[in-house]
Amino acid sequence: MKRLYISILIIVTIFLSTYNVNAKDTLYSINKYKEENLDFIEQSYNKKGKEDGYVVAGEFLKDEIAESPEEKKEYHPILIKYDKEGKKIWEFSSKEILENNIDYLTYSYDETGNINGYLIITNKKIIETNEESGEETTRNVSLFTNVNLDGKQTWEKEISIENYSSINKILACYNDSSSFDGYILIATLQTNQNKSATLIRLDKELNISWQKDQITEEGKDTLYQDITNIWEENKIIGYAAIETVTQNSKPVSKLVRFDKEGNKEVILESLEEYYSCNLSEANNGFILYGLTSNVKVNAGKYSYYLVNYDSANNEVWESIGDIGISNKEKIKLLPIREKDNITKYLFLYQNSKDLSKEVIELDLDGLLKKKIKKISNDYYHINEFTSNGEILYFVGYITCPEEDNCNYDTHSLFLISDEDKVIEVEPKTANGISMVTLGIVCLIILIVFIKKKKRD
Repeated sequence: MKRLYISILIIVTIFLSTYNVNAKDTLYSINKYKEENLDFIEQSYNKKGKEDGYVVAGEFLKDEIAESPEEKKEYHPILIKYDKEGKKIWEFSSKEILENNIDYLTYSYDETGNINGYLIITNKKIIETNEESGEETTRNVSLFTNVNLDGKQTWEKEISIENYSSINKILACYNDSSSFDGYILIATLQTNQNKSATLIRLDKELNISWQKDQITEEGKDTLYQDITNIWEENKIIGYAAIETVTQNSKPVSKLVRFDKEGNKEVILESLEEYYSCNLSEANNGFILYGLTSNVKVNAGKYSYYLVNYDSANNEVWESIGDIGISNKEKIKLLPIREKDNITKYLFLYQNSKDLSKEVIELDLDGLLKKKIKKISNDYYHINEFTSNGEILYFVGYITCPEEDNCNYDTHSLFLISDEDKVIEVEPKTANGISMVTLGIVCLIILIVFIKKKKRD
């Protein structure tokens, strides 16, 4: 009998050794083209209106036209849907050639206000030829491409904005009955050598209802850096924005708000005490957050700050961290909702001490509750992340580690993680992990059984 136990133990050990369980971070990329990058991630929905996974958007290089750098590379937009476990459901790629990266990703809605697809917003150049003179002129338009819930393109619409350069952010608009009523967006205009900011309201058919340009004097650039909803009793009553004026490479930012008709009011004339300024939603009012050097930290010059304003522009609370944060990488504050209310925040940053990417959990007063995730390698480049409150989803791109002999320049990064580990989402590896888990359980049962026999 003893020989039988030993034989079984050897067989289980060999079984386990045939599976490669990778303890370090694992990932999923579309692994299809030479250069890939994912910029955006949003929750995906089925036709019943239930959240069922995630959609990610980015760009890829299908073919290099020539090795010469003078030749243009043709990048195309992609949209991919994954289920919650990371299995790819469908992939959409457009034949449109991108002038830059994708401007934005948001939802489309049906007549009753239910999500019925996704909008990829890109920048497109239109070349027009004068019939009499033969001269060519170029103008930029914003191209809205609609992809339905099954991953099929249903329509496209070009929106012509005079002197348009890029769209920086889009928010869905709602009327007083909380029904979808169009979009509000901030964009950048390019006139001669100057940049100016504009706020645009689109109706449900993507027609421009009104446009409010913020033009400054020559030699100055004005941009809207960010925009968010202002909430009051579960209704959106307006929008908060960061307006930045730059002259001689010196930016000066202010905090402003707009009512639902686009009328502007200045909340703070200067945000000079902060190194960076961003906006996020709150249950009541909104959150101003970013980096500040007005803080003592163990390593690094900057840490994070959060300021909560109520819907009447009054400061409710301020929270300042003591974690050293790099000012070279993107930061993001992510509200986590349960039904209609925000219950906590997740904050993504790069630690200035070891340059790891970290996610921490903050309570509704902006105070640190716990550290959630640490990603220590330097070849994951994270552009965006989201969460369902328990699992983290990251997108970006991967550069080939120096020690590896890769056949790619960059690959898209789609990373799923909980607090303790990164979950491998490739089907064959996921099955392998399941088999390994089963094998480990069998091994433990066998060891316990042997010990019990010895006692008997």
